[in-house]
Order: sequence, then C-alpha cells, then structure tokens
Amino acid sequence: MLTLTAAGCTARRQHLIEHTPADYLVITNPRHIQYLTGMYISPLALSSYGPNYLTIDHTGKSTLIAHNFLSADAESAHADETIVWTWYDAQSNAGVPIHRS
Repeated sequence: MLTLTAAGCTARRQHLIEHTPADYLVITNPRHIQYLTGMYISPLALSSYGPNYLTIDHTGKSTLIAHNFLSADAESAHADETIVWTWYDAQSNAGVPIHRS
C-alpha cells in the first residue's frame, strides 16, 4: 500500500542526507521507512520491526532491504534499489533442529 509519492519520498531522503552530518544512514523503524519510501509495514505483520532496512548514502541513493514476507510491498516502494531476501519460506531448513533431546 503506497500512500506517498515518489517525488515526495525522494525529496525527504535528499533533505535528510543534506541535513545530517553522516556519510551513510541506516533506518530500521517501520514508520521512518514508510515516510522515506512509501512502503507500509503493518504493526500486525510478522516481524514488523524485524529485518527491514533502508540505507541512504551521501549521494542520496537509497536501498531498501526487506524480507520475503514483504516482497510485493518492497518492490513497489519508492527506493532507488530494492533487495528482497528470504527470511522464512517454509521450504528451506535454517539448519536448526526443531526438537532437541
């Protein structure tokens, strides 16, 4: 669900990097990710505060990194680059035994 425009998100990211004394920013709060990319992360979503990141470098280039439960939302977000990684898919074994004796 996108509620913010691409131009508005780009302008907010550019303003942030220009007014922050840093070369690289990592944003993890879902509300801030939404404000800067338009990607809504429901507080009811599994791992809503979990492994989702937005990075912004000193040039203003943004990279959205989200887990596969949010892949459709991440792909439609307003970011320069999107990386979706598999957090859980019920197909792969993370190598951790479910039951221990």
